Amino acid sequence: AARGSEKLIIVSPRPNAVLSSGTSTVLGGAGKDHDVPLTVDILDRSGTSIGSAQVTLDSPPGTSAVFQVEVEFRVDRAQPGRVTVSEPSPGIPGTVHLSSVDVLLQP
Repeated sequence: AARGSEKLIIVSPRPNAVLSSGTSTVLGGAGKDHDVPLTVDILDRSGTSIGSAQVTLDSPPGTSAVFQVEVEFRVDRAQPGRVTVSEPSPGIPGTVHLSSVDVLLQP
């Protein structure tokens, strides 16, 4: 689970991993501040979300937990992409914590 100053850690996929269209598994650790689901996105080369999922952690705020979620996406051609995991703010609109990893997306 997340330790130190990083609240969200992506364990898989690793940087520069190849993700093929279909279902991809995102695994990581989180030390969440609020009782809200995490949002996991797969972004294409333009930064547009082409796959998204939410995951609820079975731990109270202020503690750490491991998460795993399946995200569906499709691309028509190979391109760089990014996987992001974020914790939204329950009050003020925006993101409290964000972690990302660059990947290669394949059809």
